[in-house]
Amino acid sequence: MAKPLPGTWTGDPSHFRRPTRRNFLVAGALAGLGLDLGGMLRMEATRAAEPKKEPKAKAVIQIYLQGGFAHMEFSIPSRSLIGLRTRLLAATQGNAVMHHTVLGYEPPRGPVTLRGNGVLIASEMGQATAYAMDALGDRGVFFIRPGDQVYEGQVVGENCKSGDLVVNVVRAKKLTNMRAAGKDDNAQIRPPRDMSLESCLEYIDDDELVEITPNSIRIRKLLLKESDRRRETRRGPAAMSV
Repeated sequence: MAKPLPGTWTGDPSHFRRPTRRNFLVAGALAGLGLDLGGMLRMEATRAAEPKKEPKAKAVIQIYLQGGFAHMEFSIPSRSLIGLRTRLLAATQGNAVMHHTVLGYEPPRGPVTLRGNGVLIASEMGQATAYAMDALGDRGVFFIRPGDQVYEGQVVGENCKSGDLVVNVVRAKKLTNMRAAGKDDNAQIRPPRDMSLESCLEYIDDDELVEITPNSIRIRKLLLKESDRRRETRRGPAAMSV
């Protein structure tokens, strides 16, 4: 029988009992992906103590340290790979290397949550202004820049909270002869998030579409008008898939 590689996790919870630096690196990488290393170890220990039942699919295949990096192997559905690369690179600051291959076929493991935050939806057609985007800076991250043409129902950013939010990014500053001290400062807008075609396909939800033109790539809602979206929401999720 072949011996495991040095540092290979064999399922024994005491393997990571000592708080070494490498163990902290593994725990930090897993925490960045929303995984609890301690919970995984406790689950494996409980599963080992239970009586043998029919074999079930395990999410964690093996974890071992080699050359200063943590090698982790998981068994997950193919649909769970959508958006995983982006999250993995963000959690490891671009140091992660991901490879996947087909392992086999099995029954579905349940629904997969692809996105937790809502989106910012444009309420009017026109040209985005720096004045409106500066006022909405605390609502989330924008996908557009001042001066871009938008239309009603276009997704212009990501909401910092769950749920979609309709915003007016074309609102211009009122030109009057009344001014107050400190009110005419230049708008400070955070850099937008550049969305490539692959990023858009990973990002969209069931009620959204990717629009590709010779000049730009946009994300839009399936129903552009807010009144239509509210009506379909009241009818239920089944109506959106028709």
